[in-house]
Amino acid sequence: MAFLHIQTVYVQNKDFINDLHGRWIFADNLDCPDLLDFNSNGTYSVFNDCGSLNPEHPVIEKGSWKFESKEKVLILFKREFVSPNSVFSEYHGKEDSLSFKIKELNSSKLTICFINDNNYIVENYIRLP
Repeated sequence: MAFLHIQTVYVQNKDFINDLHGRWIFADNLDCPDLLDFNSNGTYSVFNDCGSLNPEHPVIEKGSWKFESKEKVLILFKREFVSPNSVFSEYHGKEDSLSFKIKELNSSKLTICFINDNNYIVENYIRLP
């Protein structure tokens, strides 16, 4: 399964957007998990103090996000790599845009899927208070 990025008119699903807003931490047992922060203004940040150039402000990536409701695809675009060698960008790639299929989203859990080296990868995140 591959994601094809086609320019279309994106319709935002308000329930999805409200559920997505906030901070999500990678749920797998890692020493330095990534934290995703989705803002209501359509911007996002990725934090990780292990991959940050500045441990006091550990932003490793930031940009904009949108949701394609028909396909349930979350797209990160206008990606700016604050820390050029973070595990997040090495693992997810450094393309201008990044697409994730939303497998599950509720008030406490976000599950995303993507392709990495022809492998179908599933990542689980949990909401931070």
